[in-house]
Amino acid sequence: MTAKLELNVNGIRHTVHVAPDLPLLWVIRDYLGYTGCALHIDGAAVHSSETPVFAAVGKIITTIEAAAH
Repeated sequence: MTAKLELNVNGIRHTVHVAPDLPLLWVIRDYLGYTGCALHIDGAAVHSSETPVFAAVGKIITTIEAAAH
């Protein structure tokens, strides 16, 4: 079952329709097109392959691409 989820990635709001328990890494790479897998949520490093996407809803996600600038 999918859900409509709102994500804030690198200051950009995205809406995705995915299963809430899908790993955040897959959403970031496969649905949103970011290539990095190192992520911070509200400033804390997370294991994006082990973090379900629903855990990032309402939080600030920063990818390695944005952190490098």
